Amino acid sequence: IFGLRKAGKTSLLNSIARLRGEDKRNATIRIDVSEIVTGEQFRSSVLEHAWEAVRGIPGNEDAHPRVRTLSREGLRRHDVPDSSTVWIQDMRSMLELVEHPAVLIIDEIDQAFPPRSNLDTSQAQALFTSLVQLRSLLQEQDRLALLTAGVDPALFERPIIDGKDNLLYKLVRLVWLAPMSRDEMAEMVRSLGMRMGVRVRGREGIDTLFRQYGG
Repeated sequence: IFGLRKAGKTSLLNSIARLRGEDKRNATIRIDVSEIVTGEQFRSSVLEHAWEAVRGIPGNEDAHPRVRTLSREGLRRHDVPDSSTVWIQDMRSMLELVEHPAVLIIDEIDQAFPPRSNLDTSQAQALFTSLVQLRSLLQEQDRLALLTAGVDPALFERPIIDGKDNLLYKLVRLVWLAPMSRDEMAEMVRSLGMRMGVRVRGREGIDTLFRQYGG
């Protein structure tokens, strides 16, 4: 799901997660990449949230999937400093306990696109690599679905990145939020402007922007 900032992407993700939560058989894993600093933190967050989601399914309360990266309490083990080589297999083990496909929701997915990420270059690349690893899970079985949101879909639209094949190219089906109404656009412009010390007064500026960009 892609669209302008303040267009309601995160609110939409929250609604989807809430609706899925009404059926306890659903496993929903929610990650906000704006809170992520390193590739390892991303993998740890996915694993811990997956453990919590899978164990929350009725009948799985006492299940102990065989995983190498988590303790029996579902927390990342400190004696496994690098999970990159084993975390996908651990995800497979946990997903064997779901009846319906689990949904991995990732907000601010733009940060995984190295050329435009605010993360350190090496960590943005590590995050990108982790998503490439998840690709195998998404393609080889029907136990996991991916739902992402962001402003820039380049991560999934560009077939080549830095002269190399982009293995995430067309991994997801892109959905664009509809343009805003004039009032919605005015609210967005004014709220974002205030953060930068810019005040938009009167109707003329808003009307000009709306005519130029169509919401």
